[in-house]
Amino acid sequence: MKFCFKERQVDRVRNKKTSFAVLCAMCAMLLCVFTACVKIAINTPTLPYTEPPQTSGEAVDTPSTLDQTEPSAESSEAPVETTETPTLTTAQTDTPTETAETTETPTLIPCKHIPVTDEGKAPTCTEKGLTEGSHCEVCGEVLMPQEVIPATGHKPVVDKAVEATCAKVGKTEGSLCSVCGAVLVEQKTIAKTSHTVVTDPACDPTCTEKGKTEGSHCSVCGKTIVEQKTIAPLGHNYVDDVCARCGATYIPSHQLGSSYMLHETADAGQDYQDSIIFLGDSTTAHLIYRGGLPGGSDTTQVWRGSVGNTITFAYIETVKIIYPQTGEAISIFEAARRAQPKYMVITLGVTGAVSNNLKEASFKKLYKWLIDSILEVSPDTVIIVQSIYPVKKAIHDHYPTVTNAKIIRYNGYIEEVVKEEYDEGKNVYYLYTYDYLLDDKGNMREEFGTSDCLHITEAGYAYILELIRTHAVTLQ
Repeated sequence: MKFCFKERQVDRVRNKKTSFAVLCAMCAMLLCVFTACVKIAINTPTLPYTEPPQTSGEAVDTPSTLDQTEPSAESSEAPVETTETPTLTTAQTDTPTETAETTETPTLIPCKHIPVTDEGKAPTCTEKGLTEGSHCEVCGEVLMPQEVIPATGHKPVVDKAVEATCAKVGKTEGSLCSVCGAVLVEQKTIAKTSHTVVTDPACDPTCTEKGKTEGSHCSVCGKTIVEQKTIAPLGHNYVDDVCARCGATYIPSHQLGSSYMLHETADAGQDYQDSIIFLGDSTTAHLIYRGGLPGGSDTTQVWRGSVGNTITFAYIETVKIIYPQTGEAISIFEAARRAQPKYMVITLGVTGAVSNNLKEASFKKLYKWLIDSILEVSPDTVIIVQSIYPVKKAIHDHYPTVTNAKIIRYNGYIEEVVKEEYDEGKNVYYLYTYDYLLDDKGNMREEFGTSDCLHITEAGYAYILELIRTHAVTLQ
């Protein structure tokens, strides 16, 4: 009996320890749950608090004391060990019947707004605008709402119509916006009108005046429709010193009285002729063979081109001559610098000017440049510019681009250059030998021209040298 009683007491103590351990574990678990709920509540202050529903239930009737019934006599012989499990009361259970503690809703602190300006936008002709506004940089709340400003719409300006003419296209009336430049009504192009053609009548040339072919132009815009071509003067056709066309009396050039024009003088003699350097194209180069100059073909008085014995006038700036004293091919200006000639007779133009139809402005410019360049390196030289020689009538069979009418025109250009140089105080004179070499029909005299109708015979050169000596420059 004593043993059984002690054993029961041990069981009771063991059961009490077990129940206490279970209770402690449940309390720890409840504490963890509570702590987690508090953290959730703190981290979510804006969530509304909802009171949990009350748990309905009856308390568990649990005896407060363990049943300690003494064993009966009947069972004393065979005692049975009974282990009684302690029963927890309602106060001891881990499931509360209602929430022990209520979570309070956290107090919300108002935002101290930090305003940020929302820039306005000006309206355009086609797009709406906005007024200036603001919002909070922290919470984004709109503090001053932006209002929409309606589009201004276009301000049209009229583009006036342009009438079409024969010189320019026209345009229809249109319009555009004066603010943004947008085209509101596009202008259409109107094609040009036709020219109003007026005839320019032909004009026949005379002995001294140029003529013109028929042409036409527009009377509205002045544009040339058909260009008039210039016809060179015909030149006088003297018969017994009277022109058969115009009746003019022949007057030799030396009697014209111009100060730059060389007039007839007494024969200046052989010494005058021997002091002259002759510069020219092939009509000058042939003086070597037919001129009767001292030394014959070995004369040092003729400066001829290094290529083909001629000088093409169009290339006068770069042409080279054979310098007689050394046989070198050097420039005209280097030769003049070396020789320092007292007199120089220049006969140029038929080759490379008349034959190539060189324009008047270019011809004059090159001739003046040639004279000035020689005087620059040999300032004491007296320059005698001779007219271009006439040609025979049948010249077109050999040189179709060379005519006496063209030669007359170019001789006029030469005279203008010489006069300009003379007026500038330079020692430059004009020897007009053209008329002296003509026959009664206005062509090169038969005895003066070779069979090619361009170059000069021995008789012709003899006469030309005589004219040079008898129209001499008299130095003061």
